[in-house]
Amino acid sequence: MEWELLRNLILQWLEDNLESLKLSTEEVIEKVLEMLEENGYEITPEVIELVNSLVERNVNFVKGLIEASSLRVGKFLGFDDRLRQEVLEEIEKYEYPDGLNLSKRLWKRKRELKEIFKSVLFQSIKLREGARKIAYEFQYEMERLTDEEFVNLVKEGKPKHIRELEEIARKVIKGEESYERWKKVIEKYERYIEERSRLGTYFGHKTLLRELTKAVEELSDKAVKDAVKWWAYDKQLYYLSRIARTEVSNVMHLSIIKKTEKNPLVVGYKWRLSPAHARADICDVYANVDFGLGRGVWPKDRVPRRKAHPHCTCLLIPVSGLKKEYKDRSLKEMIRENPQGFEEWLKTRKWAWELYKAGVPIEEFFDEKGLRLKTRREMKEWIEKKELVKVLGAKRKAGVKVGDEVIHPIHGFKTKVVAIYEDLLGNERVLTEHAKRHVEEEASTVKGRKWQRELRRKALSELGNILAEPDTILEDRKYKAFIYVKRYGKYYLGAVVGKENPAYIYTVQPMSENSINRGERYIKLYERKTKT
Repeated sequence: MEWELLRNLILQWLEDNLESLKLSTEEVIEKVLEMLEENGYEITPEVIELVNSLVERNVNFVKGLIEASSLRVGKFLGFDDRLRQEVLEEIEKYEYPDGLNLSKRLWKRKRELKEIFKSVLFQSIKLREGARKIAYEFQYEMERLTDEEFVNLVKEGKPKHIRELEEIARKVIKGEESYERWKKVIEKYERYIEERSRLGTYFGHKTLLRELTKAVEELSDKAVKDAVKWWAYDKQLYYLSRIARTEVSNVMHLSIIKKTEKNPLVVGYKWRLSPAHARADICDVYANVDFGLGRGVWPKDRVPRRKAHPHCTCLLIPVSGLKKEYKDRSLKEMIRENPQGFEEWLKTRKWAWELYKAGVPIEEFFDEKGLRLKTRREMKEWIEKKELVKVLGAKRKAGVKVGDEVIHPIHGFKTKVVAIYEDLLGNERVLTEHAKRHVEEEASTVKGRKWQRELRRKALSELGNILAEPDTILEDRKYKAFIYVKRYGKYYLGAVVGKENPAYIYTVQPMSENSINRGERYIKLYERKTKT
C-alpha cells in the first residue's frame, strides 16, 4: 500500500504540474498568434524572442519538476538530504544510448525546439502566401473567360489552379479537419464548373470564385495557426512531458532502492506491472523473470536502477526475507509515522494547505481506497465548513470511553460516561451520567412549558442526530458555550457543549425561533444548506 500510494501521489502531482505547463504555454502561444496576425504574418524578432523565452522557461520548469519530485519522494520515505542528492546525481549521470545525460538531453531538445519552430513557421507562412496568390490569379483568369472558352477549359480536365491548390493544401494543412474543409470547398467548386459548362450559369460561377478565394484565405491563415499549435503541443510539450514523466518516475524508482538497499531484511524487489499497462513490452519480461526468489522478484544486486522504458509507471516493491513483501500499513499509521511527508503533498495545492492549516485532519485529504490525494470537489464539504473547523476543531477525540469515571469539569465530582457521539466535524462529544440525569429531571418536572419538557425527552433519543446533522450552530456569548440546534416542528432543540470542556455535553436547551435570532446573545456559526 505504501509504495502504491507513493506512486499514485507522485503521478497525480506530476500530471497537475504538466497541466499547468500546458495552460501557461497556451497563453504564450495565443500571444504569438496575435503578434503574427497584427504584423501580417511576418516573422519578426519579437515573435522569435517570445518563442525562445517560452522554450527556455518550459525546459527550466521540467528541470525544476525533477528536483522537486526528489524532495517530495524523499520526504515521504523519510530521506535525508544526502540520500536525496545521491538520487539526483545518479539520475543526472546516466547516459542514454545516444551518449546524452539528462542535462545534455534537455539542452539538445531546447535547441531543436527553437530551430523547429523557425522552420515550421517559415514554411507555413510561405505556403500560405502561395495559396492566396494562386487563389487570386485563379479568380482573375476565370472571370475573364467567355462561356465558350470556359467550356473548352473544362473539356481539357481539371483546371491547373485547382490542381495547384490541392497540392498546396496537402503541404500546408497539419490538421485533418482543415484539410477536409478545403477539399469540400474545391469539390463544391468542381460541381459548379460542371453545371456551368452545361447551363452557362455565369453569375453562379462568379459567386463561387469569391467563396473559393475567401475559403483559401481563411484556411491558409488557419494553417499557420495550426502549424504553430502543432509545434507547441505535438512537439514542444510532448518532448518535455516525456522527459518529465520518465525522469520523475526514475526518481521514485531509484529512491525506493536507495531507501531499502542497505536493509538486511530486504532480499530483492518485485517488479509489479502498472494498472495502466495496456500492451505487452519489456515490462512483462521484468515482471516475470525468476531468479529463485519468486516470479518478478529481482535480487538487490541485479535490479534495474531505471524504468524499463519512457512513460513506464510500473512499481518496484521491496521484498523481505521474512515475508514476501513489506507489511501493509494503514493510512493513519503512515501519517502518524511521517506527518511531514504527507504535508508536502498538501503544499502542492494551495486550497488543501489552507484547509489543513484551518484544522481539517490530514487523513481527510487522502483517499485510502483509491490511494490518492482527493480533489477540491471531493473536499467541498470541508471547504464549506472551514470557518467552523477553526472554532470547533475536527476529528478531536475525547480521550475517554463509555464506562470511564470522569471528573465533572464544573462541579468537580465524579461521574460516569454513558455515551459518546460524533458531531458533524467528527469531534467526540461525551454524555455523562450526571448530565443525562439532569435532563431527565428537567423533562419530568412540572416547571416549564409542555413543549420544553417534550423536547428535553426527545433530546436523549435524538442527541446523536442533533450533533451530527444540526440545522444551525450557535455560539452563546453569555456562557461561552456552543449550541447544536435542530428543528422539531415549530420549535428547536439545542445540545449545549463547550464551556470549561468542549468535549462535554452539559444539557439540552429547548428554544424558539425568537430566541435563536436574538443578536445580543447568540452568534450563528453555521447554517445547514437545504438541498433543492
